[in-house]
Amino acid sequence: MSTLKNFKLLCLSTGCAMFAMSLSGCQSNATATPPQTQSATLDSSQLARISQHFQDASQNQARAGYVMIIRSGSGATYSEAVGVRDIASGEPMRMETEFRIASLTKPIVSAAIMRLVDRGELRLTDPVMRFLPEFSDMQVGVAVDEDGTLQTEPANRPITLFDLLSHTAGLGAGGQHEHPATVVYAQRYAEFFQQGSVAEASEWIASLPLVFQPGEKWGYSFSVDVLARVIEVKTGQSIEDALDELVLSPLDMTNTYYNKAGVDRSNVATLYVTGEAGELVPFEGVPIDTIPYAMSGGGLISTAGDYIKFLEMMRRRGEVNGEQFLSQASVDAMTRNVLPESVRPIRLDMNMMGAGFGLGFGVITEDRGAQSLMAPGDYFWAGATDTFAFVSPSRDISAVILSQYWPTPQTREWDTPYDFIDMASAAVVEQ
Repeated sequence: MSTLKNFKLLCLSTGCAMFAMSLSGCQSNATATPPQTQSATLDSSQLARISQHFQDASQNQARAGYVMIIRSGSGATYSEAVGVRDIASGEPMRMETEFRIASLTKPIVSAAIMRLVDRGELRLTDPVMRFLPEFSDMQVGVAVDEDGTLQTEPANRPITLFDLLSHTAGLGAGGQHEHPATVVYAQRYAEFFQQGSVAEASEWIASLPLVFQPGEKWGYSFSVDVLARVIEVKTGQSIEDALDELVLSPLDMTNTYYNKAGVDRSNVATLYVTGEAGELVPFEGVPIDTIPYAMSGGGLISTAGDYIKFLEMMRRRGEVNGEQFLSQASVDAMTRNVLPESVRPIRLDMNMMGAGFGLGFGVITEDRGAQSLMAPGDYFWAGATDTFAFVSPSRDISAVILSQYWPTPQTREWDTPYDFIDMASAAVVEQ
């Protein structure tokens, strides 16, 4: 199976979500700054274990390298870069190394939508067709005839912004393989990367049948790419300019930008796949590097330092430098499960640990069972390039780990988030 085909298949299920002695070099920035308040701090012994664990993973060629940050509300901070940015050159990973963060893009774009909701410029109940006429008269795939023809029926109601934010709109892309319309997405998926603009991408998405009736199920999808077009229409700006104004500049995320054809990737870590002999090899010709427009479902490049700024804003329920950047109500909506029990847990190729979903993040619910050390109310998301982030309100920490590895259908491994979840959670010591 070709690498490009593997890319398409993995995108269908993740939405564009994870040496030898030459790998022993690393920039060690492991720190645990003194706590400023009497809440939770970070256990230095456990932080050392985290550093050693991921350093070992780099040396064993599980990944080329990682950058990690854990921050507690007490002020305790751990930051570490291990392994290399590029195997061939041996250049070490550094805290300022940039990464294709893939679907970790989605929460940032969702936050931009919620800022417009806070301002009264959008409502969660707004029908998408109010801004994007191409989403009028949507059809839903219901059956496939013997000759392969897809039978459809009209959508029973318009798609809303709430549906897009919660991935309940019925749009396809992954996590709903049992639905008849999924075959259409599999046949046409490569066309998504051939669109020339955010507007064209939105029109292409609207040309496809829905995989289920709006609001009836959860399905990981192109919804955030549609939200990006809504932002463009509402603000009159490109999504790049609007996202910079709404989120990136206010949070001082100066090293976060859209990955598309022609951008400077000289500081971006090399993206790897597993070769035939089990070794890490560069992923050549990856479509997310050649796409001509700003893909909001998974197109941002960022650093761990930038992403922790976003997570810290969320952990503080929207407060930044003493001011309310995003309303507490919007933060709560993004991080509170909005899915009924009938459609939980959300499903992707990686074990989602019985999670529900808010308006931008997966959410650990009370009834998930003891499948990880995450606590009820923790919220998280992952990118297909081996990136992961979570916030634990009960433990008062935010955490991010970034690597660059593309798991194929044959080597689909999600070890990075699983290990980081448990080890970061175990580092918290309540005072």
